[in-house]
Amino acid sequence: MRFFTFFLSGLLLGAVVWMSVIYTLIGTPGDSSIGLHETFSIKKDILTETPSPRIIFVGGSGVLMGVGADIINELVGVPTVNFGIWAGFDLVYQMHNIKEFLRDGDVVVFSFEYTNYDYPTRMSEGTRQYVMQRDESYFLEQPVMEQLNQIFTLGPEGFYKILAAALVPNVEVERAYPIEKINEFGDQTVNRVDKPDALKQRIIKNRGPDNFSHKVDNMDRGLTALADQIEVLRDKKEVKFLATYPNTIYFKEYEDGHLNQFEDKFEDFFEKKDIPVLGAARDFMYPKKYFYDTAYHLNNLGVEKRSKALAELLLKDGDIQKMRKYWKNRSS
Repeated sequence: MRFFTFFLSGLLLGAVVWMSVIYTLIGTPGDSSIGLHETFSIKKDILTETPSPRIIFVGGSGVLMGVGADIINELVGVPTVNFGIWAGFDLVYQMHNIKEFLRDGDVVVFSFEYTNYDYPTRMSEGTRQYVMQRDESYFLEQPVMEQLNQIFTLGPEGFYKILAAALVPNVEVERAYPIEKINEFGDQTVNRVDKPDALKQRIIKNRGPDNFSHKVDNMDRGLTALADQIEVLRDKKEVKFLATYPNTIYFKEYEDGHLNQFEDKFEDFFEKKDIPVLGAARDFMYPKKYFYDTAYHLNNLGVEKRSKALAELLLKDGDIQKMRKYWKNRSS
């Protein structure tokens, strides 16, 4: 009995110490989040400097490395910004971060990875580190139980990185994707090659299909979370929303009917919200030859193909045509 008491006391003490250290270090910038911080900073600067009315694409790395805002800008004739960051930033956080930059007349096109609809508020460990190190206000705005959940699911490695940020600052870290490759429209262009190297091709070759049965069963939570965020943004500005599907690899297993169920729920939801959907899921499912290093990152051929398809769909929208006319008159 004494051993059991000591054991529980030790666990409690450890939890208190863990929690106390993290709360003390909240807001301490760390090198483990430097890549995301740099990318985010560039994106925010681009949004601040790009005039409105404009088209803004929001999503994870499937937008960052799958949509060519430069191509759409040229084809549609409307200023276009790629605000894609990373799918590890959950759906709610991605929508939250666009809020302060919206202006009346903007058109927001969101294209979230399918995983975001499964787990709309589940942050990856890297994102939790980012929020704790770089976005103290957002972290502290969350309910206490959500704060504690993020702290205790951080994991030993995440705890160590946050601690190390305070003890050993300014450690040089390797960026997964160089910020120097982000163009003036917010596109990450490191993937703009016709043929990726052998390692990246092997990663794509070994990639298997997603489980759309699971996604259909769990997507309601994502749609509900998205609906809440849309209402918040609509209260702030006169903004038009458009939805579209993410780019991903096509597999014949997707013909089992579950993808159709996902599309039905997706389109029914946005129809009720009076939000047009651009295209169908299969419109943006491509063979593996179009991908760079993940099932959501396109190579040069894929970016061009998807961007041209999106431009054609955008040009069918009446409000986009009005924006196009506005900018044509401005330039004449």
